[in-house]
Amino acid sequence: MSIYILPYPHPVLEESIMVMRAARWLSRQLTRLVRYLHPSPGLGALALPPELIFIIAGYLDTPSAVSLSLTSRTMYTLCFSTMPHMDPKGKEELLLWLEKDNGTLYFCHYCTKIHQWNARWGDSNYLRNRGDLPCWEHARNGCICFPIICDITYHHARLIMNRHFYGSIHGLPLSTLRKHCRSYSPIFKVKYAETLQACISDDQLLALATRTISQSRTTARSLRHYIDSQGGWICNHLAINKGNGYNIVQLPELTAGRNTPIHFAPCDTSFGSCPECFTDYDIDITWGGEKGGFVIKIAVYGQLGQCRSPFDWSWLAMTRQRVEGRPRIVRSQDYGPGLVRDRWNRAGGIGSERQGAWVEVPSLRRHLERSGGL
Repeated sequence: MSIYILPYPHPVLEESIMVMRAARWLSRQLTRLVRYLHPSPGLGALALPPELIFIIAGYLDTPSAVSLSLTSRTMYTLCFSTMPHMDPKGKEELLLWLEKDNGTLYFCHYCTKIHQWNARWGDSNYLRNRGDLPCWEHARNGCICFPIICDITYHHARLIMNRHFYGSIHGLPLSTLRKHCRSYSPIFKVKYAETLQACISDDQLLALATRTISQSRTTARSLRHYIDSQGGWICNHLAINKGNGYNIVQLPELTAGRNTPIHFAPCDTSFGSCPECFTDYDIDITWGGEKGGFVIKIAVYGQLGQCRSPFDWSWLAMTRQRVEGRPRIVRSQDYGPGLVRDRWNRAGGIGSERQGAWVEVPSLRRHLERSGGL
């Protein structure tokens, strides 16, 4: 059997091909039109004709319109292709809505993205093993430090407050910040114990670190050496150790008595506050006789804020040496000495009056004098 190939398309064949193509195109258009005129029942209350959906979307700002388009595949097909480009502020607003709606996600200010969080981040030892936290290379310098016991990362603080604001599926429990440790210095023969706990009061995350330092078969002089060299700090501006005397200063109650025969000046619940950040403290220095020696107990109250951004003044003041803007002492009418301690006590049902005074930080006073802040 032989096959004859026409050198040119036959007019009848060419016409048939054109008709077939036109029919297919018309079929696709009719199918799309029917689909639009009969919205998917999966849209629920939004099962409206596309014309109405377009009108509604036209009254929305960009983040709201994008959020609407993400409610279903049909809505995405209808709306998303017509959305204008979002600016950074609009993108952040949209991602914050997604964080609020989805309990498995949280918003990261460091990269302006949303990440999935893991319940194991609340494990007892995880605060010290943070290398696999998202954007850790940026967040590592923004931690609130409690020597020996743990550093509080912004990731953990935000997730704890997300749980408070949005519900239990949205974050970590307060017990994540409940810690306890004991240590012993064989060189100085000093015992050290620290506990950390947290609460939420007036939508503010508060932390209380209680430290007890005591002699153990040693002298007050040895305890003094330990305090001055190994005591650590209570914030970025006040220290248990000697600090540097300029922008990090030792608590005045620990400075007193250094040059006396017993090396310390006993005191009964003295109060003080950091003039830079939201840190209050009270301290007891008790003499237990030759056998008991000195016992130093320091309670440090820190207000971490609502934890809505690591760039908020309240968080930055707790994590940096100096923050642009007015320090706490300049805002004393609203954030005076004893505010944080008083707020903690009220959260526990304990009535208290604000007590204490600002601790003198020479570098801050010089900064305020130069800038006219005093």
